Amino acid sequence: KRLTSSNPSADYIGRVVEAWNGEGTYGDGTVGNFVSIFKAILLDSEARDAIVYSVDGDDVVTTSPNGNQLDGGTTAGRLKEPIIKWTQFYRFAQALSLDETSDRPRWDPLTKPASNDSTPDFGQIPMKAPSVFNYYDSEHSPSVGSLAEAEVDYGVDLTSPESEILAPFVVRQFESFYNGLLGEDPSIGFRHDVTKFDFETHYNYLRYLYAKEQTLDGFIDEVNVWLCNGQLSADLMSQLSSIGDSSGGEFNETCAGILALIFNSSDFSVCF
Repeated sequence: KRLTSSNPSADYIGRVVEAWNGEGTYGDGTVGNFVSIFKAILLDSEARDAIVYSVDGDDVVTTSPNGNQLDGGTTAGRLKEPIIKWTQFYRFAQALSLDETSDRPRWDPLTKPASNDSTPDFGQIPMKAPSVFNYYDSEHSPSVGSLAEAEVDYGVDLTSPESEILAPFVVRQFESFYNGLLGEDPSIGFRHDVTKFDFETHYNYLRYLYAKEQTLDGFIDEVNVWLCNGQLSADLMSQLSSIGDSSGGEFNETCAGILALIFNSSDFSVCF
């Protein structure tokens, strides 16, 4: 559930168990060989494709594969934890903290120690989970939305553990992502001032992309590869192109809008 899908089918679990027993496609005859086990987990067809839920009489029937989009009776992947979303962005952007007092580069975890600073509020602090069982219940199931409806419509109990910590203040941080990209002065490119700690965070790779003088479609393609493994949906790609055609703003403002939309999209928020 932590590596591929929050809702692995019984067949998927069975194939992993086979590998544990040294059997099946990836088993090598050795019980408990973790190389075989991880191959079975990561290379299984269900690790990349959706499971379709349907009802045949009184029985729930699952079939796979069927693409990787959540659509009605299908489910795939897992939701990214908030801190994983931010970490992935920081790594992509090559975020570097510059200490204004000493002019030395600093690499600092931008977690939220107090309510009056402007760093992102992850809802998580590394190594400080409230229990040894992680930040959330591994069997958590949302009470509303598509997963909850699946239980009513199909009798299938689907889980989304990471969604348990998507508190309103975390979602607001996601939604304010655009302002964080621009900082106080859009003309300087991608920079965000974090005044409480007396240093600035510079997004170096984004500055490079901004200065690259490429087309907007080229920028979208690069972000697609870095953040979404080249799997942005056709619908979202169309929306991003529309933003570029209608924004009328500075190039970096348009890029920030595109990044904010991707950051808040299911294409980036869900791991397939």
